[in-house]
Amino acid sequence: MTLRPEMTQHHGFAHGAIVGLMADNACAWAAASVAGDVVTGGYTIDFLHPAQGERLRAQGQVIKPGKRQVVTRADVFAERDGIDPVHVAAAQATIIPTGLAR
Repeated sequence: MTLRPEMTQHHGFAHGAIVGLMADNACAWAAASVAGDVVTGGYTIDFLHPAQGERLRAQGQVIKPGKRQVVTRADVFAERDGIDPVHVAAAQATIIPTGLAR
C-alpha cells in the first residue's frame, strides 16, 4: 500500500490503524487460501518500529488451519526505494471460515 499523508499520525509515521489494516488483511487472505470465505474473529498486534517510508507491505501465513478457525500470523514492513525494508509490526489472528462458497 502506498502511504499518503492522510494515513499518517502527528509524527508523520503510518497510523497504527493503517498498519493494523495491513496485518488483518494479510491474515485474512492467508486463511482464505485454505478455508474459502472468512471473517476475522480477532487479532493482536505488536508495533516493532515506527512505520515510515513510501509504502507498507504485509505477508501473512497460516499457522494452523481448522474447520472452525484458522490461526494466522502476519508481518508488516515499511519500504522505501534504495533502503532495506523495516519490520514494523507482527500480528497473530484467529480467522473464522463463514461456510459460504466463494
